[in-house]
Amino acid sequence: MQTRDDAIHIIIYAILDCSALCANAVLIAAIVKKTPRVMKSYSVLLLNTSLVDCCTAISSLLSTCRLQMVNGNLYFISVGPCVYFGAQFCHRLVFFSVLQACLVVHSSVLLFTSFCFRMWMLGRTSLTNFVQPRIRNMCLITLGAAIPSVL
Repeated sequence: MQTRDDAIHIIIYAILDCSALCANAVLIAAIVKKTPRVMKSYSVLLLNTSLVDCCTAISSLLSTCRLQMVNGNLYFISVGPCVYFGAQFCHRLVFFSVLQACLVVHSSVLLFTSFCFRMWMLGRTSLTNFVQPRIRNMCLITLGAAIPSVL
Protein backbone atom coordinates (compact mmCIF):
# COMPACT_ATOMS: atom_id res chain seq x y z
CA MET A 1 0.00 0.00 0.00
CA GLN A 2 1.41 3.34 -1.04
CA THR A 3 1.54 6.24 1.35
CA ARG A 4 1.38 9.90 0.44
CA ASP A 5 5.16 10.11 0.83
CA ASP A 6 5.56 7.22 -1.63
CA ALA A 7 3.41 9.04 -4.17
CA ILE A 8 5.48 12.21 -3.80
CA HIS A 9 8.66 10.15 -4.10
CA ILE A 10 7.41 8.46 -7.29
CA ILE A 11 6.30 11.77 -8.84
CA ILE A 12 9.66 13.44 -8.15
CA TYR A 13 11.59 10.50 -9.58
CA ALA A 14 9.29 10.29 -12.60
CA ILE A 15 9.76 13.99 -13.36
CA LEU A 16 13.55 13.75 -12.98
CA ASP A 17 13.83 10.53 -15.00
CA CYS A 18 11.55 11.73 -17.80
CA SER A 19 13.40 15.04 -18.04
CA ALA A 20 16.71 13.13 -18.15
CA LEU A 21 15.37 10.95 -20.97
CA CYS A 22 14.19 14.00 -22.93
CA ALA A 23 17.44 15.93 -22.42
CA ASN A 24 19.53 12.93 -23.45
CA ALA A 25 17.33 12.34 -26.51
CA VAL A 26 17.99 15.94 -27.59
CA LEU A 27 21.72 15.45 -26.93
CA ILE A 28 21.80 12.20 -28.94
CA ALA A 29 20.03 13.92 -31.84
CA ALA A 30 22.51 16.80 -31.71
CA ILE A 31 25.46 14.39 -31.59
CA VAL A 32 24.21 12.35 -34.53
CA LYS A 33 23.08 15.25 -36.73
CA LYS A 34 25.26 18.25 -35.90
CA THR A 35 28.68 17.07 -34.69
CA PRO A 36 31.44 18.94 -36.55
CA ARG A 37 34.09 16.84 -38.27
CA VAL A 38 36.75 18.05 -35.85
CA MET A 39 34.78 16.63 -32.91
CA LYS A 40 33.81 13.21 -34.34
CA SER A 41 36.10 11.25 -32.01
CA TYR A 42 34.88 13.17 -28.96
CA SER A 43 31.29 12.51 -30.01
CA VAL A 44 31.87 8.80 -29.32
CA LEU A 45 32.39 9.62 -25.64
CA LEU A 46 29.42 11.96 -25.55
CA LEU A 47 27.14 9.45 -27.27
CA ASN A 48 28.17 6.65 -24.94
CA THR A 49 27.67 8.83 -21.86
CA SER A 50 24.25 9.90 -23.09
CA LEU A 51 23.17 6.31 -23.78
CA VAL A 52 24.37 5.22 -20.33
CA ASP A 53 22.43 8.10 -18.76
CA CYS A 54 19.29 7.05 -20.67
CA CYS A 55 19.63 3.49 -19.39
CA THR A 56 20.16 4.82 -15.86
CA ALA A 57 16.99 6.93 -16.06
CA ILE A 58 14.94 4.00 -17.37
CA SER A 59 16.19 1.65 -14.65
CA SER A 60 15.56 4.33 -12.02
CA LEU A 61 12.04 4.88 -13.28
CA LEU A 62 11.21 1.17 -13.32
CA SER A 63 12.75 0.22 -10.00
CA THR A 64 11.71 2.99 -7.63
CA CYS A 65 12.11 1.46 -4.18
CA ARG A 66 11.67 2.39 -0.56
CA LEU A 67 14.25 1.03 1.86
CA GLN A 68 12.90 -0.41 5.10
CA MET A 69 15.03 -1.58 8.03
CA VAL A 70 13.43 -4.38 10.06
CA ASN A 71 15.34 -6.16 12.84
CA GLY A 72 18.70 -5.29 11.30
CA ASN A 73 17.67 -6.46 7.83
CA LEU A 74 17.36 -4.07 4.92
CA TYR A 75 14.36 -4.61 2.65
CA PHE A 76 13.69 -3.09 -0.74
CA ILE A 77 9.99 -2.32 -1.05
CA SER A 78 8.98 -1.55 -4.61
CA VAL A 79 6.74 1.49 -4.90
CA GLY A 80 7.30 2.45 -8.52
CA PRO A 81 5.42 1.60 -11.69
CA CYS A 82 6.29 -2.09 -11.36
CA VAL A 83 3.63 -2.54 -8.65
CA TYR A 84 0.99 -2.34 -11.37
CA PHE A 85 2.40 -5.51 -12.96
CA GLY A 86 2.54 -7.67 -9.83
CA ALA A 87 4.91 -8.69 -7.04
CA GLN A 88 6.89 -11.17 -9.15
CA PHE A 89 7.61 -8.50 -11.74
CA CYS A 90 8.84 -6.12 -9.01
CA HIS A 91 10.97 -8.88 -7.51
CA ARG A 92 12.66 -9.41 -10.86
CA LEU A 93 13.25 -5.67 -11.18
CA VAL A 94 15.72 -5.72 -8.29
CA PHE A 95 18.16 -6.40 -11.12
CA PHE A 96 17.43 -2.87 -12.39
CA SER A 97 18.48 -1.41 -9.03
CA VAL A 98 21.80 -3.21 -9.31
CA LEU A 99 22.09 -2.16 -12.95
CA GLN A 100 21.40 1.43 -11.98
CA ALA A 101 24.24 1.39 -9.43
CA CYS A 102 26.64 -0.02 -12.04
CA LEU A 103 25.54 2.54 -14.61
CA VAL A 104 26.11 5.43 -12.20
CA VAL A 105 29.68 4.20 -11.68
CA HIS A 106 30.12 3.79 -15.44
CA SER A 107 28.79 7.29 -16.08
CA SER A 108 31.30 8.71 -13.59
CA VAL A 109 34.18 6.87 -15.29
CA LEU A 110 33.01 8.15 -18.68
CA LEU A 111 32.82 11.67 -17.29
CA PHE A 112 36.43 11.35 -16.09
CA THR A 113 37.50 9.95 -19.48
CA SER A 114 35.73 12.81 -21.23
CA PHE A 115 37.47 15.32 -18.97
CA CYS A 116 40.86 13.75 -19.74
CA PHE A 117 40.11 13.92 -23.47
CA ARG A 118 39.17 17.59 -23.20
CA MET A 119 42.37 18.35 -21.30
CA TRP A 120 44.35 16.52 -23.97
CA MET A 121 42.59 18.56 -26.68
CA LEU A 122 43.33 21.84 -24.90
CA GLY A 123 47.00 20.87 -24.69
CA ARG A 124 47.22 20.89 -28.49
CA THR A 125 48.60 23.98 -30.19
CA SER A 126 45.81 24.03 -32.74
CA LEU A 127 42.41 22.39 -32.52
CA THR A 128 42.08 22.06 -36.28
CA ASN A 129 45.62 21.14 -37.37
CA PHE A 130 46.28 17.89 -35.58
CA VAL A 131 45.54 14.25 -36.12
CA GLN A 132 42.26 13.25 -34.51
CA PRO A 133 42.21 10.00 -32.56
CA ARG A 134 40.58 7.29 -34.62
CA ILE A 135 36.95 6.58 -33.83
CA ARG A 136 37.87 2.91 -33.42
CA ASN A 137 40.40 3.83 -30.71
CA MET A 138 37.82 5.98 -28.95
CA CYS A 139 35.37 3.06 -29.00
CA LEU A 140 38.05 0.85 -27.43
CA ILE A 141 38.72 3.47 -24.75
CA THR A 142 35.00 3.67 -24.07
CA LEU A 143 34.77 -0.11 -23.74
CA GLY A 144 37.80 -0.06 -21.45
CA ALA A 145 36.04 2.51 -19.30
CA ALA A 146 33.34 -0.10 -18.63
CA ILE A 147 35.74 -2.37 -16.74
CA PRO A 148 35.46 -0.60 -13.32
CA SER A 149 31.66 -0.67 -13.40
CA VAL A 150 31.59 -4.36 -14.35
CA LEU A 151 33.90 -5.24 -11.47
